[in-house]
Amino acid sequence: MRTTQVAVLDTNVLLLLLVASVDISLLRTYKRVSQFTVQDTVALEDLLRPFPELATTPHVLSETDNFLDQAPAYRRLDLKKALIRFIERAPERYRLAKELAALDGFIPLGLTDCGLIDFQQEAVVITTDFRLAGRINAHKGRAVSFKEYSAAYQRDV
Repeated sequence: MRTTQVAVLDTNVLLLLLVASVDISLLRTYKRVSQFTVQDTVALEDLLRPFPELATTPHVLSETDNFLDQAPAYRRLDLKKALIRFIERAPERYRLAKELAALDGFIPLGLTDCGLIDFQQEAVVITTDFRLAGRINAHKGRAVSFKEYSAAYQRDV
């Protein structure tokens, strides 16, 4: 089995990473991350430990930036600064939107997910979207369903 040292985070997982780096209490007050717990942030830290590099796509970054605009105003600036730091260190990979729109999965999955599917041979895709993870794994890519990983991690701790 081929191993990779790069992970790419889907939007919700990136939001969790940013919130965990700024103010964990936002898990209770920021709707976009309210599905997560403090234990999920510990599981995410554990999951990311073996990956020396996190990469991204412009579509994930755009969604993340838009969702940060919905964050509580008193933390929005800090979250945006955390996103900037992430952008500065995460290599960005992309294909033209018209090429992604031509992929089989575009209609059911959309542009952001097709960009992640396109990344599947180069990186482990970490997502909360079970359907996306299943599609990637079915096509011999590598994806981790974060919800499943976190649940298993919490059972094992």
